[in-house]
Amino acid sequence: KTQLCLQLLLAAQLPPSAGGLGGAAVYIHTEGRAPMQRLKQIIATHPGVAPNLPQGHDPLDFVYLVKTLDDADGLWNALASCAAVLGDPPAGAERPVRLIIVDSISSPFREMDASDRAGLNDRSGMLWRISALLKEYAHRHDLAVVLTNHVADAVDNTDGKSGAGGSSRSHNLFFNSVPRMRRLYGPPGDLRSSGRPVVPSLAGRHVHTCRA
Repeated sequence: KTQLCLQLLLAAQLPPSAGGLGGAAVYIHTEGRAPMQRLKQIIATHPGVAPNLPQGHDPLDFVYLVKTLDDADGLWNALASCAAVLGDPPAGAERPVRLIIVDSISSPFREMDASDRAGLNDRSGMLWRISALLKEYAHRHDLAVVLTNHVADAVDNTDGKSGAGGSSRSHNLFFNSVPRMRRLYGPPGDLRSSGRPVVPSLAGRHVHTCRA
């Protein structure tokens, strides 16, 4: 997923004639060190990047990086601070921000306790706020927003034992009990990664809050 994000950071800078957006990008990276070395490698080796950019254009100058965030409040503050960059782009009006990437949306929420209704409501409320802000940015500044999520193995826990399957079991029960969720996302086993059944890290009730 991060590899795709890095490619999108560069694609946003390409001219429309090359399939790009002719702008800059904000990259909010929430997990450890941002993969800037990998981005440099893509710039140097990808056949579709350098030939389609203006002479003297350094793509790194047009990726506005927000580094590691520890919690959901930190993510909210980082996104709120993007308003200044969107309203007054560092590269000028001729190269506005056309893309915001959050990689990943789930990481800052790992430490939030969602084991009871109050914690679940707090996490859902924060996701709704973030979703509303990103939609406002997209509408007001004519930009695209990309969020990545994590997935966890969908472990069958039908024997009643506790463990890793508990989370996915409650997720599956939620999907099975809400017809609208099944219509939107299909049966929980339909989502696979490398052939393995997986479930979204934030679960269906949270993921759908960030849908455009």
